[in-house]
Amino acid sequence: MGSLDIRRKSIDILPFTIFMDYSCDPNTVVIGNSRRAVVVAVHPIRTGEV
Repeated sequence: MGSLDIRRKSIDILPFTIFMDYSCDPNTVVIGNSRRAVVVAVHPIRTGEV
């Protein structure tokens, strides 16, 4: 692999879209419809780091 620079990972799960914005907070998962964020939840998925 080259560089694993993932700023934003969007997972399209109808009817919602999970936006993982790592540039803001690696533990923040924004669940929203299209671009309208409805739920902001803390998703503690960190590999090794606390």
